[in-house]
This record gives sequence, structure tokens and C-alpha cells, in this order.
Amino acid sequence: MEKLKQYSLYLVIPAIILIAFSIGEYRSKKEAGSVNCKFNEITLESVKNLPGGEKFDAETVRQVNEETPYCRDLCQEQLDYSKKYSDWFAEDALRKTCADLGINLPVK
Repeated sequence: MEKLKQYSLYLVIPAIILIAFSIGEYRSKKEAGSVNCKFNEITLESVKNLPGGEKFDAETVRQVNEETPYCRDLCQEQLDYSKKYSDWFAEDALRKTCADLGINLPVK
């Protein structure tokens, strides 16, 4: 029993590292399957109507509008890249978003 207590520390630390790595890997895969863009201008009124939207002010909404590209611009940029670079690749989530806008990205 004494040896079990002694060696349990050597088993717990790698287990914690493995769990932390697995969580990080899961989050990165989850984020990789999403597209960060906006279809329309984000307004303070539309944000206030969302659950938890009362926490945001006009400055936050302005900052989000400045930092978030329009989906149409993003898709057009990717379409231009696909013509320019032979090794170009697009994720399925981006392809779906662009297809919803009527911009079909080529498959290479």
C-alpha cells in the first residue's frame, strides 16, 4: 500500500497533462469547424435582443464590427486565393458559408 501511494503521484501528473491536452485538442478542432464572419452589420439593438445581450455596450458592438469581416468579402478573398495558389484549401464550414451566399469555392 505504501508503494501505491508513492507511485500514485507519478501516475496522476501524466493523467492531468493528458486530460489538459485532450481538452485543448477538442477546443481547437471545434473552432476549426467554424467561420468567424458576419452577414450584416451588427447593431446594438440586435445584440440587446440576444440572451445576455444587455451586457454589451455600443463600444463593444463597434469593436466587433471593426474586427469581424463580412462573409461575402471573406468568400471573395478565398475565391481569389483559389485562382492564385495551386495548393489552396478551404474548410467545409467555409465552403458551406460561401455556398449559402452563392459563392461556390472550387475543389482542388
